[in-house]
Amino acid sequence: MKNIKKPILLVFGTEDVLFHDYYDSNLKAMQIIPRVKTVLLQGERHLMEMDCADRMASEVFFFIDESKKNY
Repeated sequence: MKNIKKPILLVFGTEDVLFHDYYDSNLKAMQIIPRVKTVLLQGERHLMEMDCADRMASEVFFFIDESKKNY
């Protein structure tokens, strides 16, 4: 993961059981990927694309726009 050159967006829901089950590896990814942005969506679970599609789309489009400026 240290060699990833492209910007990476990690989106997690704070109520996602898998986020908590893999907390250590998620935290490590947040720390070692060079161009990572992490977003924690309060109160969301694993299927954020379905449960809060507008919110997810907003985060993704913002990330893409910011990545283009800084790339």
